[in-house]
Amino acid sequence: MGSMTVQVSAFRLMRLEKERALAELAALRAQLGERRS
Repeated sequence: MGSMTVQVSAFRLMRLEKERALAELAALRAQLGERRS
């Protein structure tokens, strides 16, 4: 049971990191778009 909890928290952490990376990427893309136009 202990290892299962670790797996779940690790998965949750990965998803959080992915969402934050996607948000940062979107912000970067918006910045680049503003600069071009």
